[in-house]
Amino acid sequence: RKITQSVYGVNTLWFIDKDYRDTYYNFYSKKFADYPNKTIRLHFFATAIPLNDIFDLDKYQNQYIGFSIIRPTRINTIGRTIFDPSRISNLEGYVCSADYRVHILGAELSVNGFPYISQDTDVTVCAHAACWMVFRYFSEKYTSYAEVLPFEVSQLTENLSYGRLVPSKGLYLSQIAEMFSKFGFYPEIYMRNSYDKNFDRLLYYYIESGIPVVAGLDKHSHAITILGHFSKYKKNVLDNSVEYVDGFIINDDNYLPYQKLLRKETKVDGYCSQFHVEDIDSFVVPLYEKVYFSAEYVNSTVEAVLNDRTFGINALSKLIRKETIIKRIFLTSSKSYKAQRRKQNLLFNLSLTYCSIFDIGIV
Repeated sequence: RKITQSVYGVNTLWFIDKDYRDTYYNFYSKKFADYPNKTIRLHFFATAIPLNDIFDLDKYQNQYIGFSIIRPTRINTIGRTIFDPSRISNLEGYVCSADYRVHILGAELSVNGFPYISQDTDVTVCAHAACWMVFRYFSEKYTSYAEVLPFEVSQLTENLSYGRLVPSKGLYLSQIAEMFSKFGFYPEIYMRNSYDKNFDRLLYYYIESGIPVVAGLDKHSHAITILGHFSKYKKNVLDNSVEYVDGFIINDDNYLPYQKLLRKETKVDGYCSQFHVEDIDSFVVPLYEKVYFSAEYVNSTVEAVLNDRTFGINALSKLIRKETIIKRIFLTSSKSYKAQRRKQNLLFNLSLTYCSIFDIGIV
């Protein structure tokens, strides 16, 4: 990569972006128009960088906010983007995130965040963009998932297509599930009209487990990625930690990343979506192959165990009553569960017991 021009005293470097290059060679290079095959990558820092430190950026790691690709498409030019969500004002909550490494003038920096890309309206529409965000999160966080580029994402529905794949006219829920399956997931589909009051609760369980989902807003013919939630822990909660939740954190490919998705009755505060939690009609969950116990069954099983006359909390505990418990249900790996238990100093060496007998912990 070489410096090709200078704009207002700031050097602009053309950048070869693998995601844009994928769509360029498979689509834009074939159009009757002249599209550049390179992009611009912008890096953001929380402080001004002196000119004499430009080749010594390693020491500014703590000030690094993230990067954004600007692609030369004529509509929606924001390409692959990773920002640190902790740098976003008025955004306090839990966000699925992974570490992404970048190299700038010989220095290696990293940013912890969730991937974002805007739709280009040709190769990627809203559903493609939402799926790409989920795919890139998993491929960066877990080595068992291969990286998939945008044009490749658009081809994952070839066995369940309703016409040409590119340019795309949008996707159905079944096609999104098909894309998840081809990526290596074992997806579950949830519809609001099938789960009624439990719909938002099940959505929260998956987000709390670090599993982002693609959600459908049928009335708006739109798809978004849900990647986190935010809560007010001063509420009086009677039963389940989902009652703390005020809304979810989303990436909408038509807007900048990390929007708040509020409930209709919640007061707008910060960078909020025009949609509401109640607008979500469905969502698709990308489950790992060996997760055979989906959220709705975990929820009912927990209730059954706690209420059991022989093994329930009221039968076995003289100190804790079932009515005083606030349940927090989430899925975690055996490795993470045991590591967390080892850090806890529980009575009667219970920490060692948990570490030795559980393959998967569900709390």
